Amino acid sequence: MTIDSKANVCSVKFHPLFSNFIAFGSADHHVHYYDLRNLKEPFHIFRGHRKAASYVKFTSSNEIVSASTDSTLKLWSIPDSSSSQVSVNLKSFVGHTNEKNFVGLSVNSTGKFSL
Repeated sequence: MTIDSKANVCSVKFHPLFSNFIAFGSADHHVHYYDLRNLKEPFHIFRGHRKAASYVKFTSSNEIVSASTDSTLKLWSIPDSSSSQVSVNLKSFVGHTNEKNFVGLSVNSTGKFSL
């Protein structure tokens, strides 16, 4: 399968429980969330970063965290198929400095994340 993206893709992650969902951070400042059974359009787009979304990770089955070169991390709720597809930015994390134009992130098995 191929997902066409108009902007450079920075990070790709498969959903840890549902293999038909994939998320990728992009240079267009967004995180794109696709259901691989329907590639015509994203299932959802997480918007809110001011620069490239350089990294994405699932923290649980219904949350995703994104890191951006705008020096922010954002924790999002993932909309389910029965919702109106509205994501909620649960929390934004600021205060770190982005010196190398790339932000890394790791998530452990309990869903807690660290820089």
